[in-house]
Amino acid sequence: MIRARVARTLATIILLGLVAGGPGPSADETESRQDDPDNRDPIPTEIIVTARAPGETTASSPGVLVLDLERLRQEGDVTVADVLRRLPGVDLQQRGSAFESSTVRIRGSDAEQVLILRDGHPVSDSRSSMVDMNRISLDGVERIEVILGPATALYGAGGAAGAINLISADAAETLPGNEGSARATWGSFGEYNLEAGNTTTVLHRQEGRRTVVDAGVSGVIAENTYRYDRAGARETRRNAGGEEGSIRVAVEHVTPGYRAGIEGSISAFRRGLPGTVEFPAVSAELREDRYALLLRGRLGQGGRTPAWTLSGETGITRSSRSYRDPDYPLGALESDSDLTLVTGTLTPAGPLGPFSIRIPLSARGEVLDDSALGERDRLVLAVAPAARTAIAVRNGSEFDLSVHTRLEAPDPVDTLLPSGRAGVGWTAARLPFWIGTSVATGYRLPDFSELFLERSAFAVGNPDLEPERSRSLEVEARFGGLLVQPAAEGDLLAASPLLTSLGMRVAAHATEYQELIQWLPDPNGFWRPRNTGAALVRGIEADVETRTPLGFSPWTAEGNVGADILQALDRNEGVTFDQQLPYRAALAFRAGAGLEHLLGHRVSVSAEGRGARPVTRQNTVWLDPYLRLDAAASLAIVYERAYLGAAVRNILDEQFVETRFYPNPGREFRLSLEVRW
Repeated sequence: MIRARVARTLATIILLGLVAGGPGPSADETESRQDDPDNRDPIPTEIIVTARAPGETTASSPGVLVLDLERLRQEGDVTVADVLRRLPGVDLQQRGSAFESSTVRIRGSDAEQVLILRDGHPVSDSRSSMVDMNRISLDGVERIEVILGPATALYGAGGAAGAINLISADAAETLPGNEGSARATWGSFGEYNLEAGNTTTVLHRQEGRRTVVDAGVSGVIAENTYRYDRAGARETRRNAGGEEGSIRVAVEHVTPGYRAGIEGSISAFRRGLPGTVEFPAVSAELREDRYALLLRGRLGQGGRTPAWTLSGETGITRSSRSYRDPDYPLGALESDSDLTLVTGTLTPAGPLGPFSIRIPLSARGEVLDDSALGERDRLVLAVAPAARTAIAVRNGSEFDLSVHTRLEAPDPVDTLLPSGRAGVGWTAARLPFWIGTSVATGYRLPDFSELFLERSAFAVGNPDLEPERSRSLEVEARFGGLLVQPAAEGDLLAASPLLTSLGMRVAAHATEYQELIQWLPDPNGFWRPRNTGAALVRGIEADVETRTPLGFSPWTAEGNVGADILQALDRNEGVTFDQQLPYRAALAFRAGAGLEHLLGHRVSVSAEGRGARPVTRQNTVWLDPYLRLDAAASLAIVYERAYLGAAVRNILDEQFVETRFYPNPGREFRLSLEVRW
């Protein structure tokens, strides 16, 4: 049972959230929706300091990437894992086919150090820090924001290496009437996916008032049985299928003076857990049912006019999870757990002199009843002041400064945990050039599995673990704009030059990790987690993108190429000092080319490659480098109304090993049909 003082604290925060009724903003969500960075004030002729919303990170913050999903949906992408491969600094670790488990690393981190969020709310819980990216649907997601580098100050405990935030559309920007879409997808190995969503917006007679009802449903069924190569023989992957479904409904009332909304969702899934190729599990399965309710809102007028607002939220999530493996070699395994998560946030925000500030106050409480971990609870209280300002100078250039800080008090950890992220950027006056630098600190709290795992035949938890800690430095430069390329003299195009858009990004980064949690054998032979690890990760990322109209034709050519150079060193004293961290490649690259028609047709090819990677701490065993070629096409059956998509992964059917002890399914196909109204 949760302690009395924990309950009192949560009740207070929930009550405040109900009064204010709105969510704490994410790094790019609330304020950036109201202040479009493409519509800045005219450049002044003297030095002027202006407030800039702390939530705006995409336009002038190093290490922040934003991915628009519209095109990727049309080509058949279904889950977050499908789209993350395209991003610099992001390494997706697949364990089998596109339906099986997949985790993500950011700049050489561990997967546990990456925080996954939906509209600023963590997707994971304290049972385990791992999140399966193939289980997160793109249903209802408008864009994805990726923070490269420690993001604890932005989103809270867990983002020691970075964060991935899935951002939904803003109800205040919807048009009157009905707007929605439905999409069906078929994939290799008997995978079928269906998504449908509709948004209804009703305008009221009073100016500026509207009610928005948003609903969505998604489901997937997969047999996922396939053959793969192993040691020169063909074997069959079994027990890798499952089914999953979810329903969500949200209602929000928007007025010039306040916003209030309620959102509810139900989801359920069952998946087989096939194990590794060395030790297959033919009967193991995992089931989970989840129910969530969220109340949110805001007092005060938003928009371009600087004004103070008070936003808040309160939510509760209940999930039940069960694991069964009746054929485990050492005897049947059963595990059940029930988790209740309660959150509350209260956020005053507004201008203060030349600064725009935001001061979220939040509480997050978890109560767990687990057959393997026992009855556990955790409460995290936090205050996260943030400030931002912009300085426009006489020559028309502009400096942008932002500071995010956070102080968290986790219980039962008897210490205060600070974190921060500060950045400064400079935008040139007459060139599409930007350069910036940032520093950040972060941490990850040990999860319940690491702390309280009951003694088994092989392992036991460690309740004395300390948080993992990180600190980073980054410098980034971006260039982008239109380059006018006149046609040759006498050419019919001489009077109409070709306009080619070009964008470039180069970033250098370094992150140091301390107190890393590693599982090591104790004197009694049991594997036990300890704070013994240390690492230093340094790297360079470079990307170039271009778009070129093909004369007077309706087609536009696109191209991109990028590479990551990474040095991920294990800094543990002894035999592993300065050894390369397992599964990190020193070199990774990506490239793509495509054509886009004015009516919405698209065709593209892409390549992804990674260098050799060690799989042991001593660097004695390595995985071979690999190259993967993909292709995708989208046909606009009815412009902006219906699209037919097709995609082929691993065109060459290469049997490379992406994760040791897990199979490679080879070539995979996917067909999709999307209809909008």
